[in-house]
Amino acid sequence: ETPNRAVPSGYRNTEDAITFMEDFAQTYPDIATLHNIGLSVQGRPILGLQIRDTDDPINSWKILGTHHGDELSASETSLDFIQFIDDNINTPELDTWLQSNELWIVPHVNPDGIESVSRYNANYVDLNRNYDWEWTSEEFLSGDHAFSEPETQAIRILEDWTSFTGGLSLHAGAANISWVWNYSVAPVIDAQLVYSLA
Repeated sequence: ETPNRAVPSGYRNTEDAITFMEDFAQTYPDIATLHNIGLSVQGRPILGLQIRDTDDPINSWKILGTHHGDELSASETSLDFIQFIDDNINTPELDTWLQSNELWIVPHVNPDGIESVSRYNANYVDLNRNYDWEWTSEEFLSGDHAFSEPETQAIRILEDWTSFTGGLSLHAGAANISWVWNYSVAPVIDAQLVYSLA
């Protein structure tokens, strides 16, 4: 059963994060749009903040935070990206970047897990293991089938809607950058390219 714990002091709960993103979108309506991309098991919104200054970006990037609700620094780091943009708005570097790029930030993929400070969603599924890439029922708490959970379905809808150039899925507990091929020890065909991107 999912533990019932409160978000520790110093971390933002789902309501705080929503308010922060709403404030940013209202402050910068020319470049920011807040989208509700789905609902969690318990009906909490899964929000994505789209930041761009062009109708036809060359590249689209995504940052996904907190698949695991007990990895609270992942959500804080994704929200820090929003703060970084706020702090650097109207700088030549950011203006130039936004002319050809867009950024999507989804700080809380697992809002129910955030609220209970649990690794799992309200169905006790590990969302990070519920996608279809190498999904297996033998994986610990991976769900009944790939995309069985509304949270991963929301991310799939976002992926179908936007063709991403690349992105980050933020976690906590290890100091490393890995890529989706990390399910295997066999090298990916374009390992050097993937390594340099990481």
